[in-house]
Amino acid sequence: MVLGPVCMICVAAVLPDLFFLSSDRPDLYDLIPRTSHLDEYALVAWCDLPRGYRSLKQGWISTGTSACVLGYMMRGGQSVREGQTVQRFILLPDAGNRMHSGHRFGDQMIDVNLPPATDVSFSEGRLVWVRGKWRLLAGDINGDQPLYQLNEARVEPAVASDIAKYFR
Repeated sequence: MVLGPVCMICVAAVLPDLFFLSSDRPDLYDLIPRTSHLDEYALVAWCDLPRGYRSLKQGWISTGTSACVLGYMMRGGQSVREGQTVQRFILLPDAGNRMHSGHRFGDQMIDVNLPPATDVSFSEGRLVWVRGKWRLLAGDINGDQPLYQLNEARVEPAVASDIAKYFR
């Protein structure tokens, strides 16, 4: 007799948390590319970026390499409104959820810079492909500043099916 009301209280307490913490956008961190390149661009895997656990893979891309990354468009240090055109944003492997944005560690952020006179409509958490010139930056792996940069970047919308098509 007491079990019914207790279950209802538990469901009422937990259900909102599940709603707010769930995300329909998958975390891209553990994805392994099916191929090393897309066209003339090296395909970057987020799991290869952390500098804290190991140095970058031997023979991995270096500054100046043409690279391609699938990630989520997020705000950097600037104040940006939804739909505003920008020339710069941060790319992350995880868009977060309704209550908490994606984690920001220096070795899991890419600063995206578009060419002069080029811009893109900003949409927080939108899945995008970014192609550009790779650059390694100095800094703290646990800091809030990106340790990677894509310059002269081109941004293209991505769809969820791209994940299964290009990653495992």
